[in-house]
Amino acid sequence: MILHMHEDQVNNESQGRLPEVNPLTGEGNEGVLAWANWKNTLLLVAGLFVVRFLYLYLLGPYELAGDEAQYWDWSRHPSWSYFTKGPGVAWTIWLSTKVFGVSAWAVRLPALVSFVVIMLAVAKLATLIAKGDERVGFFGALLVALCPPFFAAGQLMTIDEPFFACWALSALFAYKAFVNQRVGKSPAGWLMLLAVVLGVGFLYKYTIALLIPGFVVYAIVKRKELGTFKAKNLLLVLPAFLVFLVVISPVFIWNAQNDWITVKHLVGHLGIEGGDRVITEAKPWFTVQKLVLNPLEMVGTQIGFYGIPLLILTIVSWRYLKKCKDAMPNLWLDVLFLIYTAAPVILFYFLVSFIKKVQPNWPVAGFVTLLPLAALPVVVEMGAFKRKRGEWEAGGKEGKKPKFAWQQNFSGTVIWGTVAAMLIMFIPYMSLIYPDFPGMRRVTGFRADAALVQKQIEEVEKATGEKPILITDNYQKTAKFAFYLPGNPTVFCAQYYYGERPTDYDRFADTDLKNPNLKGRTAILIGLTPEKWEKEFKFGSVVDSDIKTSSSTYRMMVGTNYEGPKHEPAKH
Repeated sequence: MILHMHEDQVNNESQGRLPEVNPLTGEGNEGVLAWANWKNTLLLVAGLFVVRFLYLYLLGPYELAGDEAQYWDWSRHPSWSYFTKGPGVAWTIWLSTKVFGVSAWAVRLPALVSFVVIMLAVAKLATLIAKGDERVGFFGALLVALCPPFFAAGQLMTIDEPFFACWALSALFAYKAFVNQRVGKSPAGWLMLLAVVLGVGFLYKYTIALLIPGFVVYAIVKRKELGTFKAKNLLLVLPAFLVFLVVISPVFIWNAQNDWITVKHLVGHLGIEGGDRVITEAKPWFTVQKLVLNPLEMVGTQIGFYGIPLLILTIVSWRYLKKCKDAMPNLWLDVLFLIYTAAPVILFYFLVSFIKKVQPNWPVAGFVTLLPLAALPVVVEMGAFKRKRGEWEAGGKEGKKPKFAWQQNFSGTVIWGTVAAMLIMFIPYMSLIYPDFPGMRRVTGFRADAALVQKQIEEVEKATGEKPILITDNYQKTAKFAFYLPGNPTVFCAQYYYGERPTDYDRFADTDLKNPNLKGRTAILIGLTPEKWEKEFKFGSVVDSDIKTSSSTYRMMVGTNYEGPKHEPAKH
């Protein structure tokens, strides 16, 4: 596919793919990977969807993680936005559970659908850049499935997978807009689609705004080739930007009505005064941890997430494409689009790592447009490998066996991605053999604890004649008990009263711990100690429950005659 491009082919994409000639060697690649067409791309995507849906519906060994459960609980409290995130994830879960009922698989189904969208969007983008070569699109989709963070995020309904899907679609629509500009067509329709999808992505995760500087810098640097500063193109940007502002307006309207608490949360993330976290003491800006260890950890985790073979494959592809830029300047222009789109988010979080520790999933969106880049040389490289391998076999296998870096690292990517997928899907079963397997407590064992708490609820109800209230010391416990207890009861969260950041539970009307209707009720308390509960809240008494949960972090107590908080939470 990486083949010579004539100018008339750039000006008219409908003329088809590039000639079947390698611009560096002059060798033909006719018939190579002929099976990798769009039909088989759709079959690949559909097959993975069916297999993963059956796994999700029939097996589903992962219990909801704390954030997933929190987003589900948000969906029971429809709002224009939420304390730490936009409304996208809650609205999506609300729709899915309205249609399919409240269950773990229904909560997670949108993540799986988003995984499918990413595969298709990357496949289409790769195909377009390859001037209609569907073989490149097939391998683009395959690389999405073999890239561990995208596969993993399709397993859990957090903000990430829908956000990645919006990122992929935004890159696709932006590319179409730039191509139209380049060939003298109006980009208006694609710009409007881009504005809508960017806005929807913002409702999931604000990080999608980092796509915009990539697009802008690309448009400025390549202004001559793209016709960026032609009046008719510039005039189209304003209405698209206005559409974007309309789509994201719920977040800003809600924050304006709620003391800009999301901004305070983001500032608190950076450990700066004025955020939603208590700053007990000023921390030095220049430490080995910040200047060396955190950046190294960020780089190391990203390499691990992307996969070492896939990273090498991308580098090999980049080097090959760079050699071809003089012969194919328009293809090189498309390659630069992929780089400019990926770079801002990765660079931004690399710089953030000098301030605080970066979570591994934060820069991952940048991988989306690196995958088409990695797939672009597939036909040339696999064609050369096939020819040299055939010549070697025809010659009696004399001499060294031909080796090709692209083909070798693609094979390594298949192994790396497949092993990672199997681990992601089946590692929860390790808890059956090794209950203390690292990290498994976050996604297993909660049903058992909920059953024990339910037993305590029934005992209190039998003794008092009314249902007790349930209060935990952490928002994730609150959300998970609300999901896994029978009937999905309202559960209260007290973490703000103990010096932790506030949560949406502090503003929802039905989870207000100061509600006078709660007075005199018996409370089941999860976490902390009797002394700590009695320090912040008024009870007749607080005693340990006779029922022990399976985790020491879920200590259960019973508090009688609840009278509410003793004071307001500490101001942040």
